[in-house]
Amino acid sequence: MTVTELLTRCAGPECPAGAATGSPLCPTCATRLGQALRRLPVLYRQCGERHLPSRAPAWQRPPRAGRPGPTGPLHAGATDARHAIETVLASWAGLTAQATGAPPPRRVVADLSRFLLDRLDFLLRHPAAGDLAAEVAALVTEAERVLHPERGRHLGSCVVPGCEGRLTGGRQQDPLRVTCDADATHEWNGPEVLSLRSGKRAPQEPPWLSAAGITALWGVPRGSVYRLASENGWRRQRRAGRTYYATEDVRRTLT
Repeated sequence: MTVTELLTRCAGPECPAGAATGSPLCPTCATRLGQALRRLPVLYRQCGERHLPSRAPAWQRPPRAGRPGPTGPLHAGATDARHAIETVLASWAGLTAQATGAPPPRRVVADLSRFLLDRLDFLLRHPAAGDLAAEVAALVTEAERVLHPERGRHLGSCVVPGCEGRLTGGRQQDPLRVTCDADATHEWNGPEVLSLRSGKRAPQEPPWLSAAGITALWGVPRGSVYRLASENGWRRQRRAGRTYYATEDVRRTLT
């Protein structure tokens, strides 16, 4: 790839298209960013509902004795997802308010989302638009994982010679399993997919892992991945708008 192609390539997450004139993002990624920003308040609310074991609306549930609060145990993944949504949106809203001189919105997800959508043209022209697109896409992915854990995560093509299946992992099972959708005998337990097991060839351990890969292999919520990376000083690098962490550092912390 030439220098010119690198400079004009879309900065959206894993997008091979060329960037639009005046924006680091291509038109498709720009549209997806707007759609994702509109979805986040809904996903935030739905993740909040994961705390409650009952599907009945609040007004249909019997009153709870004692102090007010959730009627069931907190859902850790939902808590992480909601915190990440609020934190990321607040950070970008603060940057936007400072750059445009607009009064900052309340730290309420619906208000933060609306504030950013109203200034989407400014954000699309910002040099860090690719980072925003990647972070917002990651928020949507993590919230959907919390809401639909049965769907698992695609981890790429099966590495068993001659197999054309795709590996999927991250379903809520104990232990976490990585399986092939073409051959049920191609399976591994969680992080063991990174090494040889039972004489089968597992995927070669990569030097870098994405947050999605860490979540799928260890079952760590996406929001906790960022926290653990910061607390434990994981080495990181960015490629095509995504952050990858050194596998050696991840394994040292989580195994």
